[in-house]
Amino acid sequence: MKDTVKSLTFLTTMMKSIPTQVDSDFMREFKRGFKTKSIRDIAVRGGIKIKGQENKILEKYDVGDCEHPYKPMFNRAVVPIYDNDHSEMIGCSGRTTCDQLPKWKHSKGLKTDSSLYNFWYAKDSIKKKMSAILVESPGNVWKLEMAGIHNSLAIYGSSLSVRQKILLDMTGAMTLYILTDNDEAGKKCRENIEKQCCKIYNIEHIYAKDNDVGEMNIEDIKELFKGKI
Repeated sequence: MKDTVKSLTFLTTMMKSIPTQVDSDFMREFKRGFKTKSIRDIAVRGGIKIKGQENKILEKYDVGDCEHPYKPMFNRAVVPIYDNDHSEMIGCSGRTTCDQLPKWKHSKGLKTDSSLYNFWYAKDSIKKKMSAILVESPGNVWKLEMAGIHNSLAIYGSSLSVRQKILLDMTGAMTLYILTDNDEAGKKCRENIEKQCCKIYNIEHIYAKDNDVGEMNIEDIKELFKGKI
């Protein structure tokens, strides 16, 4: 009983420390200088290889281009990141559209280790299916969405943090599908996530045919998860 109380206290403390909204100054900066463009334009110049349904997907996730030359996200496709209830934006991440480095850039003060991308949309599907899919980036989430798969979460890179693990544990998932990239960082990420989660979840590794799921076509993605979710 004492262990349970301690665990609940720890969880409550951790969740209180996760930001739930951004200040008004940040919101003003975000709104100024952004323009929603065609998804195809963003996809081609941003390296996100998606076709067909892409316009609906990026509109759903409020993705737009920053065209203001004096803004931090200039020449980036900007991806808003929301709180767990999709009620407040807690920051944004920008994917370069002109091969600048770093490839992904986060807004000032954003703690990606305290958030799972798409948690706000995926949580109900995860609860219903009792399974979650972990991927590395928002682009992977979008591609799975295009394939009709709505229970994916992105970890913003190649590691699952303690706070992200707490969020994952809140979803009610029993099976965890790990779908990281097919490079050395992705391989190491798979191994570490399995070590972190193997005592709580049924772990199944899913391997993309290409370097990552974002490069796969829709039919192949559906086949990859056929009979699983």
